[in-house]
Amino acid sequence: MREARPSYVLTTETRLRTTLLDRQYAKHTLMMDGMMATWVSNGFSIVMDGWTEIRQHPLINIIVTGSEDPSFRRVIDCSRKKKDVEFQFLLLKNAIEEVGPSNVVQVNTFKV
Repeated sequence: MREARPSYVLTTETRLRTTLLDRQYAKHTLMMDGMMATWVSNGFSIVMDGWTEIRQHPLINIIVTGSEDPSFRRVIDCSRKKKDVEFQFLLLKNAIEEVGPSNVVQVNTFKV
């Protein structure tokens, strides 16, 4: 009787960090380029959302949404920051400059 062998061989950590990560990044970039092309013709909204994670760190999400699916842009840890109007303004200003101000149709944010 033969011994059963596993049919799936795990990949190496190095391959995960290099080849596979690079391949996934290229796929993501292509997807984002397609989404951003619709932003130019249809415009988009920037959404800023505040919440507190399980360790009680206050976080702010920046999300861009248009006619396609929403695109998560970044999360900001606000543990040592005063979350006032000026801080929110700077976050929104940076997000708008990053994606291009000419196609922003609206901005949604939360109450300070």
